[in-house]
Amino acid sequence: IPDEDLVDVLQMVDPDEATDLLQLLSSKRREKILQMVSAELRDSLSTLLEFDAKTAAGLMTLDYIQVTEVDSIADVAKKFKSHEKATGRPPVIVVMKEDGKLSGFLPGHELGFGRASELIGKYVKPLPSISYAATHEEVIHKFQVHPHAKVAVKNDTEDIIGIIYSDDVLNLMQQKEASTLYDFAGISQEESI
Repeated sequence: IPDEDLVDVLQMVDPDEATDLLQLLSSKRREKILQMVSAELRDSLSTLLEFDAKTAAGLMTLDYIQVTEVDSIADVAKKFKSHEKATGRPPVIVVMKEDGKLSGFLPGHELGFGRASELIGKYVKPLPSISYAATHEEVIHKFQVHPHAKVAVKNDTEDIIGIIYSDDVLNLMQQKEASTLYDFAGISQEESI
């Protein structure tokens, strides 16, 4: 695929999908393509490419904003709108306690139903978290134990660095099932079934 067409595709898909595509390229071509995408996308992709694709960080997306429990609905709505305008994608609203620890997440619909001056603390829902270095098996287990739509990814200092959606885990499980089927049939994925 020509470089210009690949850049167009990368601009249209989520950063985590774009990262998956870039990991298929040689390092030389990957660097060339990264210079051709927008600065904002380049920053996201560079961050995601730093992590091992076989860990929780390799599954995460950067579409989230961080707010505190004492922020108002109006303050959060401004941050939400700003992120969506910049990226074209709605963010997960990650809520932090005043001590910097994870409190949970704010469902997006609360922005439309709450009064602008209300504090968001009473609307926070639990959000499980996992280490960025967790294996894919550990991520799958986390979603089985906590069947939520998303999980926060933390770094070594307990800061939030991304979000994993259940859709990404389902795709991972489907890939594992297909791989098992290929192994059972005695063929590699490159061969025609």
